[in-house]
Amino acid sequence: MTEQTERNEKGTETMVSVCGLSKRYGETQAIDCVSCSFAKGGIHGILGPVGAGKTTLLALLSGSLDAEEGSVTVNGVSVSSGNIEIRRKIGYLRERPIFPKDMTVEEVLDFIGASRGVAEEKRYRQIKEAIDLCGLESICRRLCARLNAEGRQRLELAGALMGNPDLLLLDEPIRGAMEKNDETVELVKMLGKIKTVVLATSDLSVARSLCSDVVLLSEGRVIAADTFAGLEEKLLRSRTLMVETKGDGQMLREALQTLPDVLGCEMARNGRTGELRFRLDHRADCDLRESVSALLAAKGAPVLSMTDSALTLEAVYRSLTASSDAARKADASPDEGSKRKEAKQ
Repeated sequence: MTEQTERNEKGTETMVSVCGLSKRYGETQAIDCVSCSFAKGGIHGILGPVGAGKTTLLALLSGSLDAEEGSVTVNGVSVSSGNIEIRRKIGYLRERPIFPKDMTVEEVLDFIGASRGVAEEKRYRQIKEAIDLCGLESICRRLCARLNAEGRQRLELAGALMGNPDLLLLDEPIRGAMEKNDETVELVKMLGKIKTVVLATSDLSVARSLCSDVVLLSEGRVIAADTFAGLEEKLLRSRTLMVETKGDGQMLREALQTLPDVLGCEMARNGRTGELRFRLDHRADCDLRESVSALLAAKGAPVLSMTDSALTLEAVYRSLTASSDAARKADASPDEGSKRKEAKQ
């Protein structure tokens, strides 16, 4: 397939286009019919709680993992594990890559460059550029076994740059508090000026600080995709009603979703007490409390608490994170939980 220029509805040139992407690990639906796009240039976010499917989605975008359904294109060219040429144009930083302890920083970069098909005469120049760009000059001959956390982080970014890729996929490049990663944050910002960067993170503050727009992912599905200003403008038109009750969760959820003016309904169950927590997003110009109380009473479900408040992105994200944590704790044993995290993270 020849390279083609795609444009989104805003007329911006598209670097990455995802259509109907799905991936399953056994019984776990890690990615569920995901469609989204990322414009050429700048830093774009994939934001979601632990287990949302961020790492799986990045692996599918990189071509290191093949989807069961759907497609990914980069610059109009189809991405798959068998398409080596397009994969060489993609730099992929995994969440926690493993480097050989007995190799130096320079040797690791040389190995990565060779594996991406960079000719030997070009590798020396690319290694030097990556070392200079990522501030590795003082440790370039140091063994990986002797690198501290900051040194490893810089090496990870330098490795993603080998082969001079058009697209950088970064999985949780900022770990820990933002103020402790000032230099890495500035490096990622600089890379966004010369490359197209897609950054996956579970930290809303990281996404806000670095990304021009974001795809919000939960349980393998796209919840929303827009700029932060666009997301917040939409939230101003709605409110959220938090309800705690007990009963048949699936039956109550289906009933609550039928109420007029309900825009969305999320449910989490407390695995220890059995209590249900519903988040009902609804239009800002209506009051759902009376109709929700009447419905729950008719179903024999007690109202344990009810709180109505304006929606904020922070509140929505906290709710998604809490729901994700509760679902993992309630539905998985320790062994099963680790498998689910590995599959969907």
